[in-house]
Amino acid sequence: MLSPLNGAPPLDDLVILGVLDTPGGLLIGTLVAGTCWWLGRHYSPRRARRPAERTYTIDPPSGITDQHGGAPIGLWIWEPDTDQHWWSSDLYRMIAVPMETDASIAVLSGAVHPSDESALMETLRRARHEDGQGRCEVRFLIRNRQRRLALEFSERPATGEHARRIVGSLQDVTDQVTAVQVERVRAAREQRFEAALLRAVRSEEVLHANPSGAARLLCAMTSRLLECLAVSYWQRDRESGVLSIVASEPQDPHNLVRWTWTSPRPKERSEILVADSAEKPMLGVHVGPGLQRDTSTCLLVPSRASGEQIGTLRLERAGRGGWADDEIRFAEEISNLMAQVIMVAKNRQLELQLRQSQKMESIGQLAGAVAHDFNNLLTTILGYSELLSDGLEVDSPLQDDVREILRSGERAKSLTKHLLAFSRLQPMDQVTVELNSVLQSLEKMVSLVLDEKVQLDIDLQASPSTVRVDLALCEQVILNLVLNARDAMPNGGLLSIRTFLSQPQASSPERSEVVVAISDTGSGIPSEVRDRIFEPFFTTKPKDKGTGLGLSTAYGIIKQSHGDLRLQSTSPQGSCFEIRLPLHQGPVEVRKQEPMALPPQRIEGETILVVEDVPSVLKLTVRSLREAGYQVLEAESGIKALEVCEDHAGTIDLLLSDVHMPVLSGGETADKLLVKRPDLGVVFMSGFNDDDRVRDAVESHNALYLPKPFTPDQLVDLVSHALSQRKESLPLRTP
Repeated sequence: MLSPLNGAPPLDDLVILGVLDTPGGLLIGTLVAGTCWWLGRHYSPRRARRPAERTYTIDPPSGITDQHGGAPIGLWIWEPDTDQHWWSSDLYRMIAVPMETDASIAVLSGAVHPSDESALMETLRRARHEDGQGRCEVRFLIRNRQRRLALEFSERPATGEHARRIVGSLQDVTDQVTAVQVERVRAAREQRFEAALLRAVRSEEVLHANPSGAARLLCAMTSRLLECLAVSYWQRDRESGVLSIVASEPQDPHNLVRWTWTSPRPKERSEILVADSAEKPMLGVHVGPGLQRDTSTCLLVPSRASGEQIGTLRLERAGRGGWADDEIRFAEEISNLMAQVIMVAKNRQLELQLRQSQKMESIGQLAGAVAHDFNNLLTTILGYSELLSDGLEVDSPLQDDVREILRSGERAKSLTKHLLAFSRLQPMDQVTVELNSVLQSLEKMVSLVLDEKVQLDIDLQASPSTVRVDLALCEQVILNLVLNARDAMPNGGLLSIRTFLSQPQASSPERSEVVVAISDTGSGIPSEVRDRIFEPFFTTKPKDKGTGLGLSTAYGIIKQSHGDLRLQSTSPQGSCFEIRLPLHQGPVEVRKQEPMALPPQRIEGETILVVEDVPSVLKLTVRSLREAGYQVLEAESGIKALEVCEDHAGTIDLLLSDVHMPVLSGGETADKLLVKRPDLGVVFMSGFNDDDRVRDAVESHNALYLPKPFTPDQLVDLVSHALSQRKESLPLRTP
């Protein structure tokens, strides 16, 4: 391409019109966009082989250069009939031939790359013997370097005065060809990147949101395509900012589980770090541990999803500090794909947790309903067994049978208590305690239940550790988890109890929690049963080794304390359970003392109205109270109780009613009866021992409560106490 002369517009196409002989030299004409430009001016003759009238001067005016790169254009005139040649000085310089050398095809072909000589000679042959036209691009060896020159010819036919001439030009197109080649390489590389990303997106590890598998796949792919020494993916902990390695290529399975580093700050964009020298490697605080020995530059690419940095993709190279833009873009796409995999996996985990929570809630409701019915049945079984025992002679052979029935009933009562704990319906006596102090007080007991081959490690870091729990039930949960850990290590191992404070981020609505992590180095929990470990009666132990109620009871107790019990991790090398309880800001309370036994009360034949919708329990209750000396009115429903009260003209001293009844509940029945008999004492009973309706009924009526199952003696004692309280609250009557 030629640049315009004297401020003319750019020349897009060069058309050689011909050569004009003048008395002083030769003018070469071009036509661009209909405008004629004359290149050159008169020059003195150079190396004439023919008489002076056949001498050409073909050096162009200064400024005739390639408009893209400033490269000159060499001009060449060839008379094929006489095989004479005239070259411009630029042509000599372009092919690195001394100016004093005679122009010839032999000299030209001698400078051409041997592989391209035949192409040059074929082009010259066609130009000479056919139409005088031709173009080719050939490589020249110029000062031990290859340069690519474009040769173009145009024929000037012979006339009466002038011989046949072929006018040619040589232009250095090395840079243009290199740019095209670079673009082709870049386009081919981008195609490889796109194909690799498509394969990655369709891979099983990505589709199934398997973070560790996807990380291994993407690290290996990135290392291969970008020719890295190593590629590793690090996941960032949201709270601490610590980066933990997930996968690397090449793999180092011994170190993957322990490599972590604290990133100075969450990264917004990709960052390139280069070592100052081979003797001064990069600092681990910036790029993390585990660098390859020859690494001289790292590309750190943040993984971001939903505006949050999920992790970092680290790429290592040796001996080069540059990363092409398309390489960085590819690494960013890989890194963000990994972030999406982690987010999908996290969302799936949350979805599974929600489903598990809903499942456990349903099981809890079922367990509560079953426990309620069991308590009614056990009330009848235990009550009549006690009445039968009281009616037998002390030395009767049937006493052993009755005692066996009572023992079985007590075991069944214990089972229903576990079910109620799981369904979060067990009564709780909550106090504010320092959880670290509770664990310190339990340390001696824990040491006693452990085998001598099990090492105990207690690390209490949480400060403060105040929580609100039922102290006895909380200790029961901790001991249950300790015993499970002990059973998982029959050949010994390490039992670790650690506390720490889980602080939410400033932007998070989550609460602060005190966490008790109980971990062991046992056999772990098989993956196929992990979703069922908190279900009641589910156990992997032999039939004579467990009931399957330990974890379910612990789960219910912690849930009832507004906390959470989680299987945090499990592997063939052990399991870790976490008790998470909300941090409480109140002062620590003194452990409540057990209530003193009620003194026996004198029975004076008071009238008691018993309301119970379960016939067997109603019959037992009425009989027990009558045998104790009370006057008893009975009703199988709240509506029936109102009728009995209406028909009874005398005094009714006490209402003993079940809470959960159809149509009218125990609380509603009491409300209606108190309108007509405001001095009526109230005692409630129920098999739902910590139900909201039970709690509301007891608190709103300032009533005493009798949990099911109960025995006749427990029934009579509580009724006597309630009557005594009623008498103390009644105003004194003057005669």
